[in-house]
Amino acid sequence: MRRLISIPLVVIGALLIALGSLTWWAHRQVFNADRVVAAANSALAEPAVQQLLLDELTDDIVDQIGDESRRPQVTELVRSELAHPDLPRNFAAAVREVHAEIVAGAAPLATFNLVETATRVRAQLVAVIPELDATLPAADTALEFGLVEPARLPQVWGLAERIHDVAPIIVLLGIALCALGVLLGPSRWALLVVAGVVLAVLSLASMAAVRSGLNATTGQVDNATTRAAIDTFSDPFLQSLTRQSVIFTVAGAVVALIGAVLGVLGAGSSNQRGWKPPASYRRTNWS
Repeated sequence: MRRLISIPLVVIGALLIALGSLTWWAHRQVFNADRVVAAANSALAEPAVQQLLLDELTDDIVDQIGDESRRPQVTELVRSELAHPDLPRNFAAAVREVHAEIVAGAAPLATFNLVETATRVRAQLVAVIPELDATLPAADTALEFGLVEPARLPQVWGLAERIHDVAPIIVLLGIALCALGVLLGPSRWALLVVAGVVLAVLSLASMAAVRSGLNATTGQVDNATTRAAIDTFSDPFLQSLTRQSVIFTVAGAVVALIGAVLGVLGAGSSNQRGWKPPASYRRTNWS
């Protein structure tokens, strides 16, 4: 009976530790606005992101003007704005705002809006081509991009709201279940091995699942510049997940190794306690 109870406890506990570590990572990284903004600002300096912004902003402005012959002029204006010293601050504010919209999941469409950049570009265009003042949209909507519709995924965003505070609790609950299973089990060393192996395997599997999901999403993007920009932005988060997964994998391997060592020592101790000298030794008179 104890064996039937202890093994599921240990397996479920290891599963909760692995799941909790993944949600903990999401809480500290993906749902942390400061970390997302820092990663975005770091990615902003990368050539792939600069090229993506140049292409997207230029295309959007030319479409609004409705005159393809103005593209070289617009391209140079946008290029100069991307080198403006205020761009990182403007970019960070836009990232923070869209991140809040995505995490909250309340807005029908999460938008990325570079208001200050649009204001400067619009002013420069109107200064050169005054007639554009009547056709260009207002600066607060000129460079507004719809990124994602959180309302289409209410289950995902509902789950995101719940895991913010419970991730450490899930990890602690998993540890408690593993400890209880080991204490109840008849072969504690074997249960330690099971817990360590399950934790190590699940930690690696969760990391592989996140990477596979991101690769599958990126693979659906046709534009090579956009794919490179996504890779640049997501790389710090994946590195953090890799480090955390390695830590939990090593922890699981250490637990399994401790269990194996205890099993070997226990077997050796049992053999020594059960050893008896041969009958010829017992009959010998050593006096």
